[in-house]
Amino acid sequence: MIFKKGQKVVITEKLYGHMFEIGQVVELVSYNISNNEWEAYDGDESWYLREDEFSDARLEMTENKI
Repeated sequence: MIFKKGQKVVITEKLYGHMFEIGQVVELVSYNISNNEWEAYDGDESWYLREDEFSDARLEMTENKI
């Protein structure tokens, strides 16, 4: 899936040391191409995430309503 700066995502895994909670919605702030990581911000803290640790928040909301 292609993600973009400013997109809301939901945390689905804790694989690489971030301190967000599973299920928490965060915003993607920037992408580090050399490390293949996204910086994500929850309004208080920012952590680096890899794409296998989150999914599109809009898709999660849609799937939970069905």
